[in-house]
This record gives sequence, structure tokens and C-alpha cells, in this order.
Amino acid sequence: MSRSTISRHLTRAGLITPEPKKRPKSSYIRFEASLPNETWQSDFTHYRLTHPDGRPGPDVEIISWLDDCTRYALHVTAHHRITTPIVVKTFRETLARHGIPASTLTDNGMVYTVRLAGHGRQGGKNSFEAELSSRHITQKNSRPGHPTTCGKAERFQQTLKQWLTVQPTQSAIIAELNALIDTFTAEYNHRRPHRSLPHRAAPATLYDSMPKALPGPTTDPETHDRIRHDRVDKGRLGHPAEQQPTAPHRHRTNPRRNLRHPARPGPPDPHRQRSNRRTPPRTGPRPQPRLPAHRRT
Repeated sequence: MSRSTISRHLTRAGLITPEPKKRPKSSYIRFEASLPNETWQSDFTHYRLTHPDGRPGPDVEIISWLDDCTRYALHVTAHHRITTPIVVKTFRETLARHGIPASTLTDNGMVYTVRLAGHGRQGGKNSFEAELSSRHITQKNSRPGHPTTCGKAERFQQTLKQWLTVQPTQSAIIAELNALIDTFTAEYNHRRPHRSLPHRAAPATLYDSMPKALPGPTTDPETHDRIRHDRVDKGRLGHPAEQQPTAPHRHRTNPRRNLRHPARPGPPDPHRQRSNRRTPPRTGPRPQPRLPAHRRT
């Protein structure tokens, strides 16, 4: 009897505990914002245009801004190439229509953040990060290798691309593609029931009926890294304003300890000559040691 047959009979008898190879969905921790405009997710994806004769056209990119709480598609547009100025432009257009969010959630693409790049590790920011900092908006980024953090935006893009692919008339230029995207966005926000929302409501129903979150003054952690902190000599007495920063150790020189660069010998001082010996030499006879009383004769 083969191993697979034995396993099949044991499974039917309930003697084997199933161990699925894939991670079960129940093990994932589901999170979502509690209010609209509390967190906006953003991501972009690729889509290929189609020539009028049916041949594949140039590749374009579609950027989307999605409300994390209600899944409301705030802004979806196609562009030749998504760059940081495009991200800032679409973000400002979304602000003009829906207000200012409390935070944003994106991946670590260079159009969103440079914190993992060499310039970012030195404290630099791109224009999108500077835009968020000036408006006191908290920026959140997923950890590298964890695409499920921005899963709502990626799932929305998958639904959008599936809908665009089955359309009878494919887009040949970006303007036609944006017209199809507007049609899909209106259907998605106002008429299509969403399985993740309470009572399978449409995203616009919840977004328009709930209060909106507002950004607050936040402390930028990178600001503290740019402040210069001088070390003050705590052993010096006096007014704190008179205390001076302690010089770095590399600027201290000690002729006795600095063996590589010994101090240059100067001219001897005729009025002050010191002997190398601590005590003056004895000039008289050396005293004899005293013997104990019982050994004296």
C-alpha cells in the first residue's frame, strides 16, 4: 500500500491534524482607521495602453489615493510616469476636494520617501515628505517586504485593472484611460457594495455620513537629529551662561602621554633648575642600623 493511500485513510478516520502549507487568513491581524481622513493610503500600478489596431501600446502608471476607513477612492489618475512632483500634485488636488488627512500610509518607493536612500539616512526629504511635514501630517511607511501593510490600496488597484481589461473599448491615449477610470471610480464609490464595510455599504455612504479626522501638531523625529548638542563641562563652577563646551578629546595634548609627538625641549631656565630626584643626595656617612636590645653587646 502506497504512502498516499495510507494518508488518505488516516485523514478520513480523523487521525491526522491538517497542516496547510499556506498561512490561514485567520492568522492575519486586520487593521483599519476608525474615522475618514484618519489615514490615506496611496500606491501606483502599471497599465498598458492599446493602439487602435489592437497592438499593445505604451506603458503608463496609475496612482490612487484611498481612504483607509471607508475604502473611498479619493483620487485616481493615469500618467506617463509617476514622479515625486506628480505625487505632490495629486495629493494637493485631493486635499482641495476632501480636506487634510491626519496621516498617510505608503510603501517605501522613492516617490514617497527617501528614508532608506543615502540622502534620506542623512536627514534629507523629498518634496512630498516636506509637504506632509509643513501641514503636520504624520507619514507612515510599511516595512520592506511586507506588502500586506498597504493591502487595501493594492486590492483596489487589482479590481480597477480587472475592470479595465474587460472593457470592450480599450484606451489608446491617457485621456481615454482617465475617462474610463472616472467611470469606474463613480461606480466603485457610490453604487458598488463593498464586502469589507458594514452592511455591505458603498464607500461614499460611510465617507459622507461620518465625521472626519483632522491633523494635529506633531513632533518630527528627524528635527531632533539635526539639533546640535554641545557637551558642557559640569565640573566648572559659576553661572551656567559662563560654562563653555568641553573641547573634544582629540584636541587635548599632553607631552607626557603623546608619544608620537613629544614636546620640543626649550632653553633651560637658569633661575629654576629642578633635579630629577625627589630628595637631595646624602653627603654624610650612611647611618648604621640599630640592633635589637637582646643582641647588643
